Amino acid sequence: MYRETRGTGGQNPNYRILEALAAPEGRKYFVLIVDCVGDNRVKSKITDNYQSLVSNGYQAIIGIRDVYPDVAYHDIAKLRRGLDYKVKTKPIQVVFILGVMEIETWFITEHTHFQKMDARLTMARIRGALGFDPSVDDIQLRPNRRMICTAFINLLVWRTQRAKQGYREPWTS
Repeated sequence: MYRETRGTGGQNPNYRILEALAAPEGRKYFVLIVDCVGDNRVKSKITDNYQSLVSNGYQAIIGIRDVYPDVAYHDIAKLRRGLDYKVKTKPIQVVFILGVMEIETWFITEHTHFQKMDARLTMARIRGALGFDPSVDDIQLRPNRRMICTAFINLLVWRTQRAKQGYREPWTS
C-alpha cells in the first residue's frame, strides 16, 4: 500500500511522491520515490529535501535523470560535475545515476534479437533502410539517435501494418 501526493506551485512545481504507508513485513528496504516531472529538477529536489530525508531516517539518496535530449553526449562529464557540485555528503552521500540512452536506443543497440523477431531483419536490410548498422556503429555517438529509433520503430510498424493489409514489403525477394 502506498500514498500518492501531487504538488503544484511554490518552489517545487509539478511533482509526484509515491510513499509506502508501511514497510511490508519481511522486507529489508523501504523506498520513497519522487517523480520530479523533469530531469532538470532532480538535483534541486534532492537538495531542497535533503535534511528532511535525513531526519526521516533514509539511509540512501539516489537521483536518477536522463541525459538525452537535454545534454549532448560530449557534455556528460560536465553534467556529472554539476550534479555533484555543492551537494551535501554528510551524513548521506547522494548518488546520481545518469540514463545515457533512452529505452528505444537500448532496443536498437542490442541488435541480436532482430532476426528472432523477423528473419528478414538482417543488418544489411536495416543498414539500407536506416543508414545505420547497430552491430557496428555506436549509437551513443550519433546526435540523431532519437530519429534513428523512431525510424526503426516506424520500419517495424510499417512492415507489420502493410503485411496485414496484403502489401509486399520493399525488401522482400
